This record gives sequence, structure tokens and C-alpha cells, in this order.
Amino acid sequence: MHKSSIKILFVGGGTSGHISKCLAVMEQVLALGKEESLDVNCAYAGLSSDVQSPLIRESELKFDRYEVSSGKLNRYLTWKHVKEFSKFVKGLGEAGKLVRTMRPDYIFAAGGHVAVPVSIMATALRIPLVTHETDVIPGLANKMTARYARRIFTAYPVDSYKNLPKAKLQQVGQPVRAEFYADHRHENIELDGRTVKTPLLTVTGGSQGGHRLNVHIQNSWETLLEKMNIVHITGQRDYAEFSHAASELPVHVREKLWIAPFVSDELPALFQQSDVVVSRAGGTIAELAAVRAAVILVPLSTSAQNHQQANAAVFEKAGAVQVFDEVSGTSVELAHQIMYILENQTAQAALRDAIGQFDFPNAAREMAKFMLSGSIPT
Repeated sequence: MHKSSIKILFVGGGTSGHISKCLAVMEQVLALGKEESLDVNCAYAGLSSDVQSPLIRESELKFDRYEVSSGKLNRYLTWKHVKEFSKFVKGLGEAGKLVRTMRPDYIFAAGGHVAVPVSIMATALRIPLVTHETDVIPGLANKMTARYARRIFTAYPVDSYKNLPKAKLQQVGQPVRAEFYADHRHENIELDGRTVKTPLLTVTGGSQGGHRLNVHIQNSWETLLEKMNIVHITGQRDYAEFSHAASELPVHVREKLWIAPFVSDELPALFQQSDVVVSRAGGTIAELAAVRAAVILVPLSTSAQNHQQANAAVFEKAGAVQVFDEVSGTSVELAHQIMYILENQTAQAALRDAIGQFDFPNAAREMAKFMLSGSIPT
């Protein structure tokens, strides 16, 4: 180590995946700093909604929190995008003030629109920027951020990325919080004042949109609940609607269903204890690989450039997951897939074994080491 103290600014948001990634790397930065007797100061910058999210508010890590504005970026400008562009300009000013005041040794960008104004100011002020790309097909904001990065860490093999500069790429895998590697298989999980029971299906749509997936699962609640318990994580927008629908189920069915808008602390235990997990095809996949879950991926059909379908294809080709198309598939077909994995132990074991090849337990630590090493990439 070349310095006795170091400051790192983490930036990202818009999805829980970006925030989780920042926290996973921050966790390792702080742990390594303690091991090396370094004075490490961390900060997180994101949209107001990110800073107020449960992941940030309830984190036990020690770090400062800052809000930075940013509008949604588009490949073309129309009148309806003017407001978004004005937010972006405002974000440039806020990012410039933050970076000048903090003067971090490194900026770690996890992705999302808010990373763009910060990365631009980092370059202007000669602050080394490193990024991490989860998706095989990066979105516009991530491609812009990558342009300013000194190093781009990737979740998938470097050759999978066709739209990023190869010379900057380094595969480390997807960072995952240490809690997903702890043993939670025998813990009692309490949600809504009730203990979750097995056999268990966990459904999570992610913060980028789960309504169509939620409807598919709701359509089969009664069928599935005859065979298993279900934790249905609906997202905040759908929670009231689906919670009300659950309350109208027959009592003997309703007692086997848990509806939650969002789950953080209990998520590692839920994933570990689940017989089947139905999930979007974003950053959550790495958490599922860490716990060796049996997974059905339902790519978000409206994801930019269909990047979730591209992510899912990598896993499906390796036999690590099953994939369900939420547009062409029916609720009955999804229920059949779930039941097949629940009842076929050989198939379930094969999925659990195959997804392990996508587990990179040292991903966060490798990126933390890179930033704490004192080396400045050119």
C-alpha cells in the first residue's frame, strides 16, 4: 500500500442491483482497509430514491451518503426529453461540487444514469474511474460511463461484450454481499409476523419491473399453494394490489403465502431455503449462483436492447437455469415449470450444480484490492 489513507466514492442507482453491487464492493474495501491498517473513507452517491432505499438506509456499513440528480439519457432528443436533459445538467453541477469537495482517490461506478455526470466530472478533475458491467449488452448510460473508465470489470467472460473497449476489460464476476455465503439454511425466517415454511418458492421481480411476472404467478397461486409455500416479492408499486388479492384467498391457501414489497436482510436465507426461485435476469443471478439455487429466469421483456434475454441465454446455454418467456408463455406453463423442478429432485440438483460455475466469491474483493493497491491505471 502506498498511502495510509484512501477515499473512494461509489456511484450507481436506479435499480437495487446497482446499489447491491456498490455495497458488496464497499464491504470488501472496508474489510481490506482494516486488515491493512488503512484509514478508509467511503461515500455513496445516487439519486434521491436510491439514497432513501432500504438497502442504503438499513446498511450497517459506515459511509457517507450524497444525492446527485440525473435525467434519463436517450439516443435522440424530443420535447418530452428536455426535462430529463435539464436534470442531467443539474447533476453535472452537483457531481462537480461533490467530487471537488471529496477529492476521492477512486470512483467506483456500478451503473445507471446517475453514474454519467459523476464519471464526466471525474475525468475533468483527473480522478481515476473504474466501472463494473453486469449485462452482456450494456445500456446507453453504461456505455457512456465506460468511455471515461480506466478499467472496466465484467461479470461475464470478456469475449461476451461486443460494445465495450476490449483493452479496458477484466472479468472478475458479479460482486455479491458476504451474507449470501453465510449458512442460513436452518434459520427461522420471519416475514409479516409469520415464520416462512418449506417446501418454498420465492418469486422476485426486481426493481426494474415485475408486474407481468407478478400476474403470471398470481394466476397460479391456488394451484401452486396446494404443493408449496410461496414468498412473493412484488415490488413497491404492485404491493397494495397483490396484498389485497392475497387477502381474498381461502384461509387454508392464504396461510401459505407471504407477500412483501421488498426484502433485504432475509433474502440470503430465503434464497438458500427455496426449492425453486423465479427471478428476473439482472444482477440477482449472481446472488442465486452464490447460494446454488434452482432457478427459473424470466427476462424483463421491456429491458433496454433486450439485455436480460441476452444474460439469460448465457446461463441457459450452460444448463444453469430454466428460462420462461413472459410474453409468449402462459401462467399455466410457468406453473408447470415450477412444479417440475419442485418434484424432480434430479433436475433440481442438476440446476443447483450447474449454476455454481457462475459463482465468483472473490469478485468484490478483487475490485477492492485493485482500488486499495495504490496503482493508477492509465
